[in-house]
Amino acid sequence: MALGLALLSFRGDGARAAYFRERLAFRLADAECPKATVIVPVKGFDQGLKENLAALAGQDYPDFELIVVVREAADIDLANVPEHARLVVAGAGDSLTSHKITNLLAAIDAAQPESQVFAFADSDGRPNAGWLRPGSPSRGQQA
Repeated sequence: MALGLALLSFRGDGARAAYFRERLAFRLADAECPKATVIVPVKGFDQGLKENLAALAGQDYPDFELIVVVREAADIDLANVPEHARLVVAGAGDSLTSHKITNLLAAIDAAQPESQVFAFADSDGRPNAGWLRPGSPSRGQQA
């Protein structure tokens, strides 16, 4: 009896695993991807910054903008900013808000009004090309 129940349980586990494999393989078509804005606050120098920003600029996503935001222009070497990224200088903000929050709010204000998706990334991370697209097989993996 116990062996029969164990076999039925394993069969059910196989069906559940097949269901999850199918759901994880789902990938939005280009036409289904809404306009997106990727925002990256930068302060100072992160090792690999140029490569990290290039990885964000090279996302497998049909329609997105990349905004690199700094408190002041001296916070970044312009050679590190990808060609089609926009640089936003947020300014000092007020004394009640952290610099990072001030930067993020300034970038949101500068985003294209058509954006329906906002993604926030840290400047010291390097996502792979599928990071932004839901259902991408490579989503969530590090390069």
